[in-house]
Amino acid sequence: MTDPRQQLDTVLWALRDYLDELVVIGGWVPALHQISGTVPTWRSAVSRTTELDVLVQPALPGFGRPSISDVLRQHGFEPVDSGPSFSIWQSKEREGAAVEFLTPLRGPYRNVGRVAAVRGQKQLGAIQLRDLEKLQNSVVRLRLAIHGPANELVQVDVNVPSLGAFLVSRGAIFQQRPAAAGERKAGKDLLYVHDVLSGGSDVAAQVQRDVRTLVGESRAGRDYVAYASNHVTLALRNNQSAIDEAALMLREREGISVDEARAAIRGFLTDFEEVLREALGE
Repeated sequence: MTDPRQQLDTVLWALRDYLDELVVIGGWVPALHQISGTVPTWRSAVSRTTELDVLVQPALPGFGRPSISDVLRQHGFEPVDSGPSFSIWQSKEREGAAVEFLTPLRGPYRNVGRVAAVRGQKQLGAIQLRDLEKLQNSVVRLRLAIHGPANELVQVDVNVPSLGAFLVSRGAIFQQRPAAAGERKAGKDLLYVHDVLSGGSDVAAQVQRDVRTLVGESRAGRDYVAYASNHVTLALRNNQSAIDEAALMLREREGISVDEARAAIRGFLTDFEEVLREALGE
């Protein structure tokens, strides 16, 4: 099986000329913070994925650069969704890397989940989702060393949300995540909460600072944190299925009993609830 880190490097190398204008927002966010040393004392394992979720703005002029669709094709990627604008690209290699482009919702709510063309980019589309601007407004830049096609090390800067903003986004959406059978997306979101907060006291302190910043920046930020807090509280009281999904994934990864995994998920989700309520002054 291809190494997920190798797949990450493949996508970042292909997109290197556009990284200043893109934001990685999906499941790779905790791992990227860990790899880059955001918190040097991070001591827990984190989940990795074969797909990179990338936030792109509605317009992205090329300014003389090859288009993203051309760059992806040059590096062995092809679109897997229906055109004329493509939001999901997959490497032609078996079990190869994938990249999915997302963009803030434009227009009415019925556009959620629909693909919109990215202006200035031929054949590139992005799936419209709510609240992505919250992640855009909480971006930090990480310096990473990646391997190029000749296995040479290259330094790149990658934009990602702060740890706190990323966890708030997981708390806000996990109960609303549509998923095909077997995908366990809600559980995966809760597993990310576990992976970050189990990283140690320094990681937890960074999350607290980030969430306080989000609350203090604007009324919209405060409302977003309150929304996430309500969903986390409801999950702890009523949504055992999402906790069970996360526990099964943790058991598979760590080789522990399902009871131990469930207790760990609930414990760190409770810690996250306390972080959110403390930031809100509750």
